[in-house]
Amino acid sequence: MEEARIVFVDIRNKLVNENVISDIIFESDVVIPLTPYTVYVLEKNNINYTSLSDFKSNKDFVFDVISDYQTISDSFTKLNINKYQFLIRDIGKYVTFEHYLRIIESIKRDRHSIYITNVDDPNGLGKNTPLSNFTNFTSEIKLNSDEKFYQKNRAKILISKIKRNNIFKLLGKVFIRKGKYLYDNASNIFDYKKIVIGLNSNAISKFDFEKIIETLRFINFNHNLEKILNDEIGSLFVRHDKFSVYEPFVFLNGESMYSRYLAYIENKIPTFFMQHGSNVNEDYFLKHNEIFPADVNLVFNEYTKELFESRGAKEVYCVGTNLYNNELISKKKKFDYVYITYCTKYSYSGFHVGSEHDIISPVSENIYNRHKDVIELFGRHFPNKKICIKMQPGVFTGQQLYIPLIEHANNFPNIEVVFDEPLHNLIEESLFIISDYFSSEFSNRNILKSKNIIMFTDMLKLSDEVVRNDLDKLLFLVDEFEHLKKIIEDFDLGIQRTNPNDLESIINRYSSAGLDTKNEVYKLIKSKLDSYH
Repeated sequence: MEEARIVFVDIRNKLVNENVISDIIFESDVVIPLTPYTVYVLEKNNINYTSLSDFKSNKDFVFDVISDYQTISDSFTKLNINKYQFLIRDIGKYVTFEHYLRIIESIKRDRHSIYITNVDDPNGLGKNTPLSNFTNFTSEIKLNSDEKFYQKNRAKILISKIKRNNIFKLLGKVFIRKGKYLYDNASNIFDYKKIVIGLNSNAISKFDFEKIIETLRFINFNHNLEKILNDEIGSLFVRHDKFSVYEPFVFLNGESMYSRYLAYIENKIPTFFMQHGSNVNEDYFLKHNEIFPADVNLVFNEYTKELFESRGAKEVYCVGTNLYNNELISKKKKFDYVYITYCTKYSYSGFHVGSEHDIISPVSENIYNRHKDVIELFGRHFPNKKICIKMQPGVFTGQQLYIPLIEHANNFPNIEVVFDEPLHNLIEESLFIISDYFSSEFSNRNILKSKNIIMFTDMLKLSDEVVRNDLDKLLFLVDEFEHLKKIIEDFDLGIQRTNPNDLESIINRYSSAGLDTKNEVYKLIKSKLDSYH
């Protein structure tokens, strides 16, 4: 008897024709979906499949990846190249993908294998890079993506931005290059232009490059993957950039920021880092990309100050945040609930493990099922309650994997998927909040005081018991999906949170300090740089 074919289905972008798959796959095939959208397409066509997690559990996958992260981190310390620890996050993408590839290889072995996809980028490692760039399949089938869908959504987002800001404001942002100043840095853009430093970055020594590569030899990377990784790291070591004015950092990310950071430390210029997220769901790379590189960390609140100090931060000041400190405008309510979805894992399959406590699969089908289940719950059990599902724009413009939540929402009149409106506006237009994680928006005390917030804790876990106990008083924590229905029913009965006035100390701990953030930041930076000069 002929052995069944192994069919890997890796559909990352929205298809022109979702039914074409039924003409390709045989009933005897062993079908393995590699994206959430693939799961949807297979189920729509009544095709049975086997999950990747049936071959290796999500828990084991995360453990193996995190273990390699830690080994690399230890090697950086041993070889005295800690100033490059920020690269571990970029390297981590390749480490994670290598473990993902190994699962594919172990399933495929010498069997007849077919790879079905709709991406074909021949270069690098990204969302549109097919697996066939790294491993051989018996045959490959290319499907057609719906480019008009993405063009329409990009236009929709642009129109939405124009409606929210008049055209003169938008042009002003372009001319002063405000977009390059991230998070709270944007408030001080003109202050930074007064702090002239005038320095150049130099290419880093080949010796350091070779030591970094040496730390990775134990991984035994796929040959093509290793070449791309070496090229990516190597590109940083040939950059020559000029920096005329001082600018603080946020979470280190990208070659331009890396180059500026290395220029600062080479010239012994103090490095200030602005907080960029709530950090309640702590990311593994927080210490490598925001704490260790900083001479001074400027944070939102006492919670983050204590967290950073416990992780080895050199100097931390609590300055609050302008970005997450706005009053809530009283608006006509459009929604009973807004659901803040976790979309980081939708960047691409097999690329990201952010914490040893996360159990989201490399294919992300379990977080997709969560989002789908929320839609089903409101559609079937709470048809009189309107809910907005807030998604990242990249899911609908082609920068991230396509996730078919609109298709599920269209089955119910009370559910709307939104990707082109700011989250803060949607919070103002909703009575209650459901979230997959502790959003940066929750650093706004006005939201914590006025909104009842339901937060899932089963996939993105809270590892710190003190934090969990605090948030259990402040929010409604959901450890199992089945509990969500009961909490919503309790809200209908008027059973809600303790009076927020009784929670003032906890709200103060996790929300923005009541300070003039703009002036506090400028004073601290100016003081340090004056003493430097």
